[in-house]
Amino acid sequence: MTWLLHSSTRFWKHSLLYPSYVAALSAIILIVQFTLRISFVKRWVARIRGAPPVDADEYEAVEQRPSAATSNMSAGFLTEIKEYIRLQGGPVICAFGVMKLLSCLALVGLTIYAVIITPGPGEPKTTEFFEQDSDVYTEGKKKKKHRKNQLFSTAEWHEIALCAFYTYASLLALLSLSTRPRVRRLLSAHLSTILLFAFGVFAYRDLFPLATYTLKPKDGHNGWLTWTRIGILTFAGIVIPLCVPQVYTPLDPKNPVPPNPEQTASLLSFVSFSFLDSVILQSRKNPHLPYEDLPPLADYDHADHLVKRSFHTLDPAVKPTKERHFFWGLLSVFRVEYTKLVLIVIAKAFISLSGPIATNRLLYYLESKGKDAVIRPWVWALALFVSQLGGSIAIQWYIWIATRMMIHTEAIITQLVFEHSLKIRLAEDVSSSGSSPGSKSASTSIPQTPERRASTREETGSEGSGASDEAGPATTVVGSESQSPATKGKAKDVPKPTSPPSSDSGKGPKPEGHGANLVGKINNLVSTDLGNITDGRDFLIVILLSPLLLGLCIWFLYSILGWSAFVGLAVMLISIPLPGWVVKLVQGLQVERMKKTDGRVQAITETMSVLRMIKLFGWEKKVRAQIATKREEELHYIRNTSLLNLANMNINWVLPLLTMIATFATYTLVMKRALTASKIFSAIAAFDLLRDQMMGVFWTLPSIINAKVSLDRLNDFLHNTELLDRYATGKEVTIDAMPPTADRIAIGFSNATFSWHSTNGSTPGSGQTPSRRNFQLRIEGDLLFKKNKINLIIGPTGCGKTSLLMALLGEMHFKPEAVDSWFNLPRDGGVAYAAQESWVQNATIKDNILFGAPFDEERYKKVLNQCALERDLTLFEGGDLTEVGEKGMTLSGGQKARVTLARAVYSNAQTLLLDDILSALDVHTSRWIVDKCLRGDLLKDRTVLLVVSSEDFVICLLALT
Repeated sequence: MTWLLHSSTRFWKHSLLYPSYVAALSAIILIVQFTLRISFVKRWVARIRGAPPVDADEYEAVEQRPSAATSNMSAGFLTEIKEYIRLQGGPVICAFGVMKLLSCLALVGLTIYAVIITPGPGEPKTTEFFEQDSDVYTEGKKKKKHRKNQLFSTAEWHEIALCAFYTYASLLALLSLSTRPRVRRLLSAHLSTILLFAFGVFAYRDLFPLATYTLKPKDGHNGWLTWTRIGILTFAGIVIPLCVPQVYTPLDPKNPVPPNPEQTASLLSFVSFSFLDSVILQSRKNPHLPYEDLPPLADYDHADHLVKRSFHTLDPAVKPTKERHFFWGLLSVFRVEYTKLVLIVIAKAFISLSGPIATNRLLYYLESKGKDAVIRPWVWALALFVSQLGGSIAIQWYIWIATRMMIHTEAIITQLVFEHSLKIRLAEDVSSSGSSPGSKSASTSIPQTPERRASTREETGSEGSGASDEAGPATTVVGSESQSPATKGKAKDVPKPTSPPSSDSGKGPKPEGHGANLVGKINNLVSTDLGNITDGRDFLIVILLSPLLLGLCIWFLYSILGWSAFVGLAVMLISIPLPGWVVKLVQGLQVERMKKTDGRVQAITETMSVLRMIKLFGWEKKVRAQIATKREEELHYIRNTSLLNLANMNINWVLPLLTMIATFATYTLVMKRALTASKIFSAIAAFDLLRDQMMGVFWTLPSIINAKVSLDRLNDFLHNTELLDRYATGKEVTIDAMPPTADRIAIGFSNATFSWHSTNGSTPGSGQTPSRRNFQLRIEGDLLFKKNKINLIIGPTGCGKTSLLMALLGEMHFKPEAVDSWFNLPRDGGVAYAAQESWVQNATIKDNILFGAPFDEERYKKVLNQCALERDLTLFEGGDLTEVGEKGMTLSGGQKARVTLARAVYSNAQTLLLDDILSALDVHTSRWIVDKCLRGDLLKDRTVLLVVSSEDFVICLLALT
């Protein structure tokens, strides 16, 4: 031992000691990891991080809970073995674990035998022994005095260190077979890592010399013992980790789902995609493979998991932080995947360059006939094969990870856009045509009748209610203009329009606000823009693979062609502005193209929403001409973009050719050098790499540009659309601002003012008329609605009745006028809303009424009777199972209104907001609804806020009194 302390640093730097160092480091890391698993340490760490403590052993508690069948069986050795195998992950995983333990024990035994046969301090050593490891076993005369009293020789100490390493590995293998699942995975990872490192050490010492002419295996003196240990180490450190299946770990241990084959596939099966063989063979036998025969969806691919994983980062309404671009949020969500892609891209670059290097070395060996060769030629021949195989595996892994990430991105963005669109203030869905902000179809450009024009002006009226106002009168002030008598008429008195719907009516260009083409923009975001974003996923090829491969190729060309390689690089750099200019043009055209696409989609959406009106008024030709004009404008930009992409591809083929000509001309004409076979063919291979890479870059650049434009549009949609108060950030008041003394279950307002925009509405470029920009709903004093009663909200057309309901629902922006300003609508008992413009799903009449609620036959029949739907159902061949079609095209206006009413009545909501449900019904049907429904038992003890016009008020008053 004294000799070890006084020996030179050469002993401690010997490569046979490296596995022992790694084992020591592994032991230290394990101690730290186990320390962090102690309960009080976990609580302390969670307190420092500001996060709630997480039970790390929750999965073990769930997994190790014995099944009912096991607990009822009599205890016995066979039962214990079965339970043990189940906890290990199955018989295959358990068998691989046992084989790894046996391999480690065999290595321990062989190393002990090596210690025994290794010559001691005073024993003679053969010449072969000295030659194989002369860097350690040749000692100077000055150190002989330290070797007189040593117990073991240097070689014996090295073997003892290896024995300690294999003993530690055996201990890890034994513990991995007898511990809990989470600990078992940790121990298996450490064991595989240290065994792989040990194999790397022996590969450097004994395998790499076999590929050279000048080196010999350093442990060759041990003969069969060395090769046996390397064989066992290869099996335990490489073969078993590649072939052992993964243990399925559910994301939610309390609710596990059947695993997908990729979640239990071994690393070798995952790399070769052999886990899909069963599906491929089954689909070969059955051309029409049913959905039930497909593998189950992996739990980390479920939409709910993707939402939990991403929305706290991507949705500005969920996590109010300083505004950052949506692209950086995606990078944060998929940081693990992008890290893997970066590593794969780097590996792909080095593997690709190994082909030209192997070509150069192999041809040079043939030219020089092996003179001064160090590496054997079969190594370079093998490198040519490995470069192609490795590059193919790397690119397939890249495609696998990128494609799965693309599918996740599509699911996340689709969910995010639709959820965000539900949080947008209703007034945002307004095109520049000037439709009413209170209308559900505000984005639909339909002919402006006198009644509609009146509803968009600023008017003065009053809000009546069946509830008593104990605190004082309640008034609604909307603008300052007086109401025109023409607005009191019905729509049936309106003359037939003479022009088709057009959002471009009027002279001169109209300013576009954030609400312009909103419906078309949302449709484009989840279709065209989403496709552009996923198509641009290969940006790593441009920003990482191309520069890295360019640098490696220039280095290789310089090593074989000298400074002429920099001439080719200079030609390449000089020509870069040309494709850059083309890329800039493509980006500008793409921005304009997407704007034209928005307009075209918006026009088609508007047309489909008023298709019946277009048919009745005979506007087909004019509408077709409008859509054709918008499509021609879009095709113009598509045509120009395609031409620029074609020019981009031609530039891609020309630039590498010019670079190659400049390099070879400089090397032969200026440098006066000869081009040998090894130089020219390897250089051509390198130039082919550059050409293929530039072709990939120029092919990918348009997709990246399109993705950048679409990401900007998506980012603008998420951050610059006006949200409802409950989702908007940085507000001074909350949505249900109520003083502590107020009744928390009261329904009503107090000194409240509402507007359709949170900002000053007088902005000229908002795309709305001045009257709609200045629209305000003001309630002075207290306006309280009676609970468990029917409350009537009465007023002429355009006075703000719908706005009152929208304000109560939180769809309008709340502006407190005083300290005691508040409004409240309790949501505990549920709220049902029936809009003035009926909304139905593309489903059966029954599904529209149930709307996901449990089916109660008695209640359902009562709803059909009280909403006057029984006779209508007899007219349909399918009864209540009749499909209503898109936007309820198979139903009349009155039928859609009654289905909408039936949905609200059938629900268990305590509060019902009914917006002018009688306007689409005739007098007799209205009387039936009032008698049977409003006075029926289904609305008894429920709070109803019923909006009625002045004409319908007479019917309600006569029926309810």
